[in-house]
Amino acid sequence: MYAEVNGTKLYYHTAGAGRPLMLMHGGLGLDHTGFLDSFGRLADQAEVIYYDHRGNGRSQRYENLAGVTHETWVADADALRAHLGHEKII
Repeated sequence: MYAEVNGTKLYYHTAGAGRPLMLMHGGLGLDHTGFLDSFGRLADQAEVIYYDHRGNGRSQRYENLAGVTHETWVADADALRAHLGHEKII
């Protein structure tokens, strides 16, 4: 699925139900798939939110990554949280 947040399209998917747990992958060139095998079992106890940071994975790509910062990633994660209707996430 995609969410339009802060002027960009973020790819995300969720698994499970319960308290929301958002997994944030590492830096540039990575995506959420590295978490699937290791953290998939968490879906037995929580709603696991996987997503790709802007400029990574299936999310919107950028030719110029100058605006892709830790601050924009934090703002995107918070906007995705709100898009999904959660007040708080783990």
